[in-house]
Amino acid sequence: MNVPAAYELKAIYPSFRDFFNVIGDMRGLMSAPVYFFPDQMAFDSEELREFCDSQLDDELHIPHDQIIFEVADSSGNCQSYIAYCTKQGEDLHVFLLLKGPRRQRWSPPLIRLVLSQSGAMEIIANPVRCTDKEKTDIATEAALGMLIRALGVLARDPEIKTSTVPLVHRRKGEKAGVSGWVWHTVRIDPSKLTARGACQGGTHASPRWHIRRGHWRNLADGRRVFVREAQVGDMARGGVVKDYEVAA
Repeated sequence: MNVPAAYELKAIYPSFRDFFNVIGDMRGLMSAPVYFFPDQMAFDSEELREFCDSQLDDELHIPHDQIIFEVADSSGNCQSYIAYCTKQGEDLHVFLLLKGPRRQRWSPPLIRLVLSQSGAMEIIANPVRCTDKEKTDIATEAALGMLIRALGVLARDPEIKTSTVPLVHRRKGEKAGVSGWVWHTVRIDPSKLTARGACQGGTHASPRWHIRRGHWRNLADGRRVFVREAQVGDMARGGVVKDYEVAA
């Protein structure tokens, strides 16, 4: 059984708090539920991007007060991308980390995004890892991309398999105070997700090219998601710009 890398992070976090807390307190990850996306190609697909762009709008609401989204890397550059999300008051904090290809090889958090109910987004970059605007922008897009895509998939009732971390892998973590040993593997079929949300009409029916400003959108299930500024529409009447993509 391939256990998500997030459980290694949970187990080593107590011994390396200063390393992982460099841009904010991440202690809640030790009990956070884990949602694992094993197919990065499907997660990064254009179909899913377009679906999330059309479906997810104003309010960001995570299923739990603390949650970890993990996407397996298909390029071989690393093992996984990790987005640790935590609700603090009215704000949502999103930390982005990378798991290296070898055991206990982790990056510190690259970026921390603070998304407020007012629609503002504060960006706290790791000064060692995000040393210029380009690197900060890439990390920001990756963190937002993971969040928006994960919430978009979960909103469409995807196929989810629930598994439990074997006891042999839990002993060390339990001694350190780790909990949340059940994880959820999320299977993505972009064509099915797109088909379910294809009947848009109204303002989603190929508008002329325009710049859509960043805004919050309220979902029917009560969640609120943030949509960043983008150029959208048909170039015959306009053009489309790629909003979110998890960088490899």
